[in-house]
Amino acid sequence: MQSVTLRKRLFGYHRGQVHQLLLDRDNLLGLARERIGVTEREVERVKAELSAARLGLSSKDRLISELQGEIGDMRGQVDELRSEIERARREAREQLEAPTGLRRPASSRTPSRR
Repeated sequence: MQSVTLRKRLFGYHRGQVHQLLLDRDNLLGLARERIGVTEREVERVKAELSAARLGLSSKDRLISELQGEIGDMRGQVDELRSEIERARREAREQLEAPTGLRRPASSRTPSRR
């Protein structure tokens, strides 16, 4: 776009220059309105995407909280199982170490010589 210098004449501005200046102004205003419209539509689109993303995020937050609760429950179950295993090992060890009170048969006490 050209720059127009308005020269004042004896009885005012030159009519052609004023007319061109007003046309340029109107064109620029139209271009600005168009850009504003595009920008406003883009803002609305981004707002809609953001809203959907926030909903998805809050849904995922709830799911994470539920899963953390389940993990806590499972850790408790694992701890209980470890305790049971340790108790079973202890009992098995005690049974192996404790005298049984049963005697071995006589034939198994002495090695046979042939």
